[in-house]
Amino acid sequence: NPTKSVAGAVAAAAFVAISGLAWQLQEKTDEAVANAERAEANAEEAAENEEQAKRSARQAEVLLDLATANAEEAEAQRGKAERRAVDLQQVLGSLLRSEGKYDEAEPLLREVLETRRRTLGDEHLKTLSAINNLGSILLLQGKLDEAEPLLREALETQRRILGDESGQTQITKQRLEALLNERKGSEASSPEPPDKDGDG
Repeated sequence: NPTKSVAGAVAAAAFVAISGLAWQLQEKTDEAVANAERAEANAEEAAENEEQAKRSARQAEVLLDLATANAEEAEAQRGKAERRAVDLQQVLGSLLRSEGKYDEAEPLLREVLETRRRTLGDEHLKTLSAINNLGSILLLQGKLDEAEPLLREALETQRRILGDESGQTQITKQRLEALLNERKGSEASSPEPPDKDGDG
């Protein structure tokens, strides 16, 4: 029957077409699933990388804090060592002064004063003590011009900070008075200049 033959041919063609479409759809579906799986894997990798980056950032922060703490500790230890060294210089300078070794004591006391000014400031009590000690050693050496400004500086600051009745203020005042008396004595004992109008 021609009609049945045509219908069969149409049905066969439709089956082939549908089969082809189904195959294409399956391919598209498989491709979409593969793409989705790759996207999920990439997302998981990105999340893992992000978490790793966060861990690395936290580790870097901890290391930075540790380095900062170590630097601060090292600076504190250096400061302590420097203060101990200056204290020892002060003691040694005072010992040499008590033994009458003024020339040996002077450079030590100068260095002590320089360090005290730099690390503690001009008005710290230890700085004032260093000023007084150097002024005293210069006075004992007869270096009045160098000793006077130091003793005046110490006395002025001690009066302002400690008051006139402080024992340290009184010691500095006595040293300055001794210096001024010695200067007056030196001037009084100086020979008079020759009289230009004299007989010669």
